[in-house]
Amino acid sequence: MTGDCTLFVACVLLMKFSRVGRNIRAVTSHPELSNITGIHSDTIILQAFAIGSALVAVAGILIAFDTDMTPSMKGLQLSMLSQVVALRRNGP
Repeated sequence: MTGDCTLFVACVLLMKFSRVGRNIRAVTSHPELSNITGIHSDTIILQAFAIGSALVAVAGILIAFDTDMTPSMKGLQLSMLSQVVALRRNGP
């Protein structure tokens, strides 16, 4: 629980007081104007996507700890096998 709250406070501080947060807010409110002022919107969108992906990864880890997921679970093995098959079919 404390990890969740710490992560939430860190995200709020990042969005309010850092340059990255300011640029994300600028791009979301006025993309064309932010491009004119020199903010590269493609880079900022990529950074926002990376931050969101990291938060989802942490949430997935916390949920796995809460539900006692283990690699030996039958549903998890089937899910991992189907992902490997999909990667092999679509891979090089």
